[in-house]
Amino acid sequence: MMMMMMMMMMMMMMMMMMTMMTMMMMMMMMTMMMMMTMMMMMTMMMMMTMMTMMMMMMMTMMMMMTMIIIVIVMITPEFQSKFFYILAEARKAPETAPLVLWLTGGPGCSSVTAFFAENGPARINAQTLQLERNADAWNNEANVVWVDQPFGTGFSPESPDVETNEEIISLYLVDFLQGLLKQFPAYAKAPLYITGESYAGRYVPSLCARILNTVNKAGLNLRGCATGDPWSVPLTQYETYGAFATANGLIHGASKLAVDAATFACRELYNSAVANPSIEKWIEAEDACSAIMALIIETAPKIDGHHINVYDIKKPSIGKLGYNFTFMSDYVNMPATRAALGVPAGYKWTDCSTTAGIPLLIDRMMSSGPDVQAILDAGLPYMVYSGKNDLICNYVGAEAWTAEIGFAGQDAFNAAHLAPWTIAGKEVGQAKAAGGLTLVNIEDAGHLVPMDQPAVASVLLHNFIHGKPFTA
Repeated sequence: MMMMMMMMMMMMMMMMMMTMMTMMMMMMMMTMMMMMTMMMMMTMMMMMTMMTMMMMMMMTMMMMMTMIIIVIVMITPEFQSKFFYILAEARKAPETAPLVLWLTGGPGCSSVTAFFAENGPARINAQTLQLERNADAWNNEANVVWVDQPFGTGFSPESPDVETNEEIISLYLVDFLQGLLKQFPAYAKAPLYITGESYAGRYVPSLCARILNTVNKAGLNLRGCATGDPWSVPLTQYETYGAFATANGLIHGASKLAVDAATFACRELYNSAVANPSIEKWIEAEDACSAIMALIIETAPKIDGHHINVYDIKKPSIGKLGYNFTFMSDYVNMPATRAALGVPAGYKWTDCSTTAGIPLLIDRMMSSGPDVQAILDAGLPYMVYSGKNDLICNYVGAEAWTAEIGFAGQDAFNAAHLAPWTIAGKEVGQAKAAGGLTLVNIEDAGHLVPMDQPAVASVLLHNFIHGKPFTA
């Protein structure tokens, strides 16, 4: 009996062991299958991610290639200096379209910002970092070139040849344009329009005047010059900060008195520097004049807890330049973007460069009035347009300095009155023109008019290129 019981127990134990072994084997097999499944899934996910990245890269490159031609031109062989630029062919009939040069200001800010945020053929979606077609791009009207300059701006490398004034800057830009037309001879006879915004209010007049003063106009078919929210006549523009700020409710009472006092100090030191110029005097004047804006910023009512954006007083100041363009830096510095732009490895893009901007500190205080006068007296059309929400280069200042240029048609221009400019029955701004000079103020726009009002800016360019009036 005991033997039978022992045998039964042994059999039961053996059965239990076999069951356990079977279960262990099944668990091991299941674990292995799960691991293999997970590995396969991970492999598939990695492959899908790689394929997605490759597709994004290909889509980016294809979109860029279908819209633009990218080149980097060497213009100063002695120093091997280079300007980076983007050329976007006209969407219609590029072989007969005019050529437009765009210069972003700063000084030292990249025209790539304008290309992707203002008037280029595509804009970056800040959420998805994908390109979206810009229906109001300026290459609807023309072949457009965006150039990073002075040296050290954007993707343009630094150079031993530091640019400290407009004389040097305009010299290199003429060389740049001549080099561009040698590389693209199809555009050699195209009507050329020089445009830009902000500190390009210094670049554009100087470049246009140099072309006009060069033998045979440097071989360039220059037809007109235009500046948006330009910095052109410093003292007059500094003096109008208070008037603009008061009219827009940014200062009053004690803060207005403080701004008036700062404006008086600015005027005195500026005139002193003009009478007895020296680096020290100009720096002293620049510091005094900059204090006007600092006072307005500190005393103006805040928006959502932030200081006002000096480029658009209806918006809060967010980010280094008032706008949050972090997404642009992220996109432009992506390997796929740099590859599509033809940028060599090792180049990192920044929106604005102090390296390029600081050497122009004294240039910032110089007036472009004489150059604008020379351009107009030579019979070349000149347009000044301003977003009415811009403080730093405001329309009040533009109205003031265009009234004191002293060109042949000055009296006729001053006698003209701003009249409503309408598009499809809606007033989008006010404009006046006489003697070749056109002044346009644009509603609901700040410093970056093509970004804030792209459709209006597109019509603005069309009217200017084709010589169409803005008002009835």
